[in-house]
Amino acid sequence: MDFSLKVFHTVVKLNSFTQAADILFLTQPAVTFQIKKLEDEFKTTLFIRMHNQISLTESGKILFQYSEQILENYEQAKEYILKTMSELKGEICIGAASLLGNYNLPMILGLFKQKHPDVTIVMYMGDSASVIQSIKEQFFDMAIVSEPVALKQFVISPYFTDELIIIVSSDHPWTRKECLDIEDVLREPCILREKGSGTREVFKRFLRNMNISIHNINTLFTLGSSEAVKSAVESGVGYGIISEIAVKKEIESGILVKVNVNNMKLTRRFLIVYPQKRHKIKIVETFIQFLMEHIPN
Repeated sequence: MDFSLKVFHTVVKLNSFTQAADILFLTQPAVTFQIKKLEDEFKTTLFIRMHNQISLTESGKILFQYSEQILENYEQAKEYILKTMSELKGEICIGAASLLGNYNLPMILGLFKQKHPDVTIVMYMGDSASVIQSIKEQFFDMAIVSEPVALKQFVISPYFTDELIIIVSSDHPWTRKECLDIEDVLREPCILREKGSGTREVFKRFLRNMNISIHNINTLFTLGSSEAVKSAVESGVGYGIISEIAVKKEIESGILVKVNVNNMKLTRRFLIVYPQKRHKIKIVETFIQFLMEHIPN
């Protein structure tokens, strides 16, 4: 397959030379060179560049339509060729919610790689919202995200249920209480995850069911990762809401403490998502089966 065509297709999908360079692990000049190579071959201009924005010329639009078909046919051909071989070979590109990408999947990927050494695994992490958007744009072969997920033309299968808990530092006054009330949660400074985070959405949904807005929470600040939330809570400035998976070691060591709140149970399901019309059938199905054999506990 002509690499220039893949670069062109990626630039159009992302509407950005810079983002295409990041996804393809190229420099921006290298992306520009590949596009220029295509333009020289077709003796036409493919992009209109104006004020740091790009759009397709009529020639570019025609090439993009054909590139979609060519790339799809190429992936199908590669998949069917690999299916005829006894050993599992090829590449799988996975999008993962940051929780799983940081705490569960690296070990699972290592075990899978030991079993299937000829499979190349590429994993991208982000909040669930951004990962869902990326799989819609066909940048991943499959994704593992937290609910809710509403996607047409995708298969959505349950993976496991995760529990979110409230944590405080070991010297926080809450550690001396057997159970808290929701009023305590509203008053105390809180460290929240960022918008788009599955953790934040679960907490927001819980509050909404109690006719409470998330704006009523005494939010100290908003952070973009579980590790950042843990560090902030450890300093003693307030409480955090986090997956029990992400804080298991700190609770066992006594650095952080789980506290209970009356009538508060925060859970969410993680889901496996992949396109109905997928190309890498054998690799994706084998990896999903492996995931189901290694459900986090």
